[in-house]
Amino acid sequence: MDIESIVDDLFKIDKNIRYVAVVDEEFRLLASSMREGKKTMTSEEFDREFMSVVPPVIVGGAHRLREYCGSLKGMVIRYEKVAVTLYPVAHYVVIMSLEPEVEMPFLDKTAEAVQEIMKRVL
Repeated sequence: MDIESIVDDLFKIDKNIRYVAVVDEEFRLLASSMREGKKTMTSEEFDREFMSVVPPVIVGGAHRLREYCGSLKGMVIRYEKVAVTLYPVAHYVVIMSLEPEVEMPFLDKTAEAVQEIMKRVL
């Protein structure tokens, strides 16, 4: 199966997936695709730079905890306008951006509570 058909299958998981990228174990970008009809939030140049810097730092750093925490299943970075997920799979990392309304009840509840508690010290 070629990488482009894998990207197509990843988009089929859910309509809230905006963007899919696949990098190899050396964090070289193998595929990068925005869902048809969605507008990108960043430039193509920014995306290339992001893919060359962020996955190695975040995934590489998280992998260092494997010995203590077990295998890394995935990571979520949430912004106001989008959520970004990183899933290490074998010799690849799949990066996806998701619509902000994707439900993450525990994370939402926890984030709101943290914001409220931290207002006491701000």
